[in-house]
This record gives sequence, C-alpha cells and structure tokens, in this order.
Amino acid sequence: MPFRLIEPKIYKFKKHKIKIAGIVKKEGIPTANVLVRLYKRQNGQLISETKTDNNGNFEFIICDNQNNYYFVVAHWQDNSYNALIYDWITGIDI
Repeated sequence: MPFRLIEPKIYKFKKHKIKIAGIVKKEGIPTANVLVRLYKRQNGQLISETKTDNNGNFEFIICDNQNNYYFVVAHWQDNSYNALIYDWITGIDI
C-alpha cells in the first residue's frame, strides 16, 4: 500500500479584544489622574495600568481569548483616599 501525503490543516486564531471601562469618583465627584490597575482575577497578574482622564474615565482594551474575570483597583497615589476595588469584572466584546 503506497503512502500518500496528507496536506496539513492550518488554523489561524483570531485575537479576541475586550474593553473594560468605568468612572472613578471620590465622594460622588469624578476624579482626574487616579492610577487604575487591571489584574487577572485567576492569578493576580497585573495586566495593564492607566490614569483617569479629566472626567474620571478609564478604559482598558486587551486581548482575552478565555473569557477571564478581572479586578480593577483605583489608587490615589497621594494616599488621600482608600483604594476602590471593582471585582469580578468581565469585558465587553469589541
């Protein structure tokens, strides 16, 4: 029986991007220049960090092919306020 060559299948995985966004407020007022860090909930790995804009908004756009959960920590670097923690966060597909 002769051998025949089978053409290999080539798979291309598409990057799955998600967006995680929010507003940081201090005593109900949107706050600028607050350090915001995004962590993977499964292992505590720091994924990204940013600062809030003038209206207190922050946004992360990341690749996530496994539908992970995250937590976000908003941290005032001058220690004027306790950190805010947003837990069990999932992103919005973009």
